[in-house]
Amino acid sequence: MMNRRFCLFYAGFTASAPSLYYYQLSFIHSNLELTTSNSNSSPLDTFYRNIYEYDNENRAMIVTAQSLAGHLNLQLSSIDMRQEEYFNWRDRYQEAISEQYPSTKIEHYYFCYAQKIAETLTNIGLIQTYITVGVKLGESEKYLNEIKNCFNNIEKSIFNMTASSALLSNEPQHLYFREFYNELKAHFEKIKRKQIADVPLYDLQQMNADLENMRCFVWDGFKRCIGILKKLNTPT
Repeated sequence: MMNRRFCLFYAGFTASAPSLYYYQLSFIHSNLELTTSNSNSSPLDTFYRNIYEYDNENRAMIVTAQSLAGHLNLQLSSIDMRQEEYFNWRDRYQEAISEQYPSTKIEHYYFCYAQKIAETLTNIGLIQTYITVGVKLGESEKYLNEIKNCFNNIEKSIFNMTASSALLSNEPQHLYFREFYNELKAHFEKIKRKQIADVPLYDLQQMNADLENMRCFVWDGFKRCIGILKKLNTPT
């Protein structure tokens, strides 16, 4: 039997992580005419196909989140996987968590912590999408506002991890949750300072490389958190 804290943590991630895929689908559909009429669209076609290849992976995460909802006794309807339905379902999932595990309970913060990890990965992925498309189309400036918004979203997500990291790190064997938060914050601040100081000299390709390093760091941190929670063998 899976312990509840692991279930809440993994639910927070699997319910939120597919956001990147569905945001990317929305971006593709809203820019379809522009990209197909552009003479440089062939590299983009390959890029877009690569995104579509993640369909099964994201569907699997949603199925996992639905299964976890059952373990957590959430009153939640199923999802038909359509793009327009996912975001409503994700919001209902969060509402169900807040009802069943309010912020007065420590369990609430396992879900929140993982959700903010997923949000951070989503916005990193979106920035990388805007950079890739902008560079390939020779229209990088067109997406600067979107990139700025994603940076603001990352900053907000990390800030909103503050309470969760403090509370969870006080739990037995949970010191890493604070360590990861501090390292993530430092990682982001380094990129942010470079962005502010060097624009427009901060080359987008270099920004993409820096964000890829951060993405790998976040994934590694998430996996380590999962490993810690899996060791809590006693259901709580």
